[in-house]
Amino acid sequence: MLRRLALVLTVLVAALLALPGLASADESIASYDVTIAVAANGSFHVREQLAYDFGSADRHGILRTIPVRYRYDSTYDRVVEVTNIVATSPSGAPTDVATSVDSGVLTIKVGDPGRTVSGQQSYVLEYDVRGAMNAFPDHAEVYWNAIGPEWAASISSVSVTVRGPAAPTKVACYAGPDGSGLPCTARGSRVGRRCSPKPPLTRTKDSPSPSGCQREASRCPLRCSPSSSA
Repeated sequence: MLRRLALVLTVLVAALLALPGLASADESIASYDVTIAVAANGSFHVREQLAYDFGSADRHGILRTIPVRYRYDSTYDRVVEVTNIVATSPSGAPTDVATSVDSGVLTIKVGDPGRTVSGQQSYVLEYDVRGAMNAFPDHAEVYWNAIGPEWAASISSVSVTVRGPAAPTKVACYAGPDGSGLPCTARGSRVGRRCSPKPPLTRTKDSPSPSGCQREASRCPLRCSPSSSA
């Protein structure tokens, strides 16, 4: 079991797009709530729940992108495994899941290519992550881009809740584009922290902030692979 857990949460504008193209002007996301449950072995389970208003636009569903391979140095890339992807919709929207990986980015399509939806819809996306924890001699670090870098619709409310097997020793939360120092409001208990950005989030074109590749640790395993361009 992890004895110490340093939580670093990066809340950025997201990589969630309305399909088949960019969001129209009247599309918006009323709320986006993320829960990250960290296990003692260093993996974690992510649950994303969002209320998406497509307005009058007819869309097939939503698209979520997650970087799963990032450059660490001139020799190695950081590799993250995202598995057990499940989507549901309390509002009854179609939730077929199709995935693909291109240039180190996992694309998750949620919806039905033969059916469109409009108006207010709700989605729940869940998946498991392995290899994203940063391991240090005296603690482990959760550094996760909980929302992503390329929202196509404005977001009125965002929250990120992290739960772990040990009390956190440090919590940091940032909102905005890559490199932003805009703080989030944070509150929490012994084994959980909740962070929310202060202003609503709008679209940006900045890139996500990848976490560094640390030494392999049995409690918080990481995967590093030779860089394809090395």
